[in-house]
Amino acid sequence: MQTKHDTNDLTIPQLAGLLEGYYEEIVASWVGLLHGLDDSRFLDPHNTHYRERPVTELQLSARECLAALAHLFRTDRYDLLIQYADRTCRVKLEQGFDIAEVIEGHFLLREAVLPVIDRECGWDMGHGDSLLMLSKLETALHWLVIRFSKLYSTALNEQLQNQVALLEEGRKQLVAHVREVSALVRAGSLITSSLNLDQVLSLILEQLAEVVNYDRASIQLLFGRKLTIIAAQGFREPNDVLGIGFDPTENALTRRLLNGDAPIVLEDVHEEPAFVAGTNDPTRSWIGVPLMSRNEVFGALTLDKHEPAFYDEEDGQTVLAFANQAAVAIQNARLHDRAREQDVLQERNRLARELHDSLSQSLFSMVLNAEAAGIFFDTEPERARAQIQLLYETANAALKEMRTLIFELRPADLEQEGLAAVLSKHAKMVADRYGITVRVDVRGRRRLPLPVEKALFRVAQEALNNVVKHAQASEVAVTLSAQDDLVALTIEDNGVGIEPQAARPNTLGLTSMRERAEQLGGHFEIGPSPAGVGTLVRVTVPSEQ
Repeated sequence: MQTKHDTNDLTIPQLAGLLEGYYEEIVASWVGLLHGLDDSRFLDPHNTHYRERPVTELQLSARECLAALAHLFRTDRYDLLIQYADRTCRVKLEQGFDIAEVIEGHFLLREAVLPVIDRECGWDMGHGDSLLMLSKLETALHWLVIRFSKLYSTALNEQLQNQVALLEEGRKQLVAHVREVSALVRAGSLITSSLNLDQVLSLILEQLAEVVNYDRASIQLLFGRKLTIIAAQGFREPNDVLGIGFDPTENALTRRLLNGDAPIVLEDVHEEPAFVAGTNDPTRSWIGVPLMSRNEVFGALTLDKHEPAFYDEEDGQTVLAFANQAAVAIQNARLHDRAREQDVLQERNRLARELHDSLSQSLFSMVLNAEAAGIFFDTEPERARAQIQLLYETANAALKEMRTLIFELRPADLEQEGLAAVLSKHAKMVADRYGITVRVDVRGRRRLPLPVEKALFRVAQEALNNVVKHAQASEVAVTLSAQDDLVALTIEDNGVGIEPQAARPNTLGLTSMRERAEQLGGHFEIGPSPAGVGTLVRVTVPSEQ
């Protein structure tokens, strides 16, 4: 006999009793159906997540669901069913269940309960009650499905938002990384573009600001046992800190910095006992990295900010990468300075020899002429006049020699005049001084990069010096030929020639010429002249550096 019930009221004690009375039978049947789930609506029906879960886990979940449904049918309260739905949704998401699997699995409960209702109520005598119980069960299951759908939708939206946030964070990190790498590349290119040490130090501190933000930065180099500040930026009075030196072994922080190959990052220097600062020093965040060449530390690069926790370990690695490039630039500039000092020393030694070999002999002769003139002045006037004439000629020659040396002492103004003009002046000086014909032929007149012009002028100067000393030549031809991507310099004389073994770079002059060419990526050769008489020196280097 069918009775009327409020459609919103799920109270049906008879159904609650059946669920509780046949609790384990329904659980076993439902779990069996879940393990055998092969609904064709699934993309891969033979590999549902239910089959991957342990039977005991499915039994525990089924018992919880039946208990929550029995509570609902007895009291019309959803609290236990809400708890079950929320917990199940969270667990199934973590296990990778699709919402369709969860819904289909819970609809199988109807098939597990149906035989119990059929057996206990029958469809003949209590047909109305049986249909009512099935209707209430289906209403509860539909409510549960709707609850699952909402929970899944909310959870998936959260996951999607999290994924979007992660992707956006990854995009920002990628953009920052690209910007950082680009800044490092630009900075490396700029700081290695000069060989002037002062300019290199200034460029390093300028470009460091493009890579990592700082308030103050300094470069310190080791000189003996002292670490000395040689460049600084951001200080109120930079000149007050330049030249300040200290023994790095006396402080634990600097010992650690110079003994390692990793950056040191201090989020707050107030928490670092080894950090030494003045009374009103505003430093809070600090990074220090070693400057290294061939695995040896020769200095340090430090920077700071007035804000605490401004730097992290990633900033430290960025500064270290920059410092590695800066170290190369500094060492190149220092080597260049040493090479220039060596060039100056060699030039001084050459001029000292010239003064000794020429002017000192002339001055000695002048003294002897003057003494002889004084002796003969009263008794043999003619001989005295002859000595005075010799004195005049020697003094005139010495004056000419002195003017030539003064010309050589003046540095050739290659930057203003260019290689062709300076070569011509130098050739004229050699010709006037030594009585040798020197012809200069310039083909393809155009300016070359200053390092190329300097190197080629020094090669020509050394080659002409060798001609004067050793060749016994009367004529020299200097040819400068500049093509699109190559420039060639040849010095050819008509002297006594050169033996093959003498052409090896075993003398300072030949070694110097070869090294100048090779440093520019060029080639140096010396050997007999193709004309059959004399010597040919040839240097070819790329015209663009």
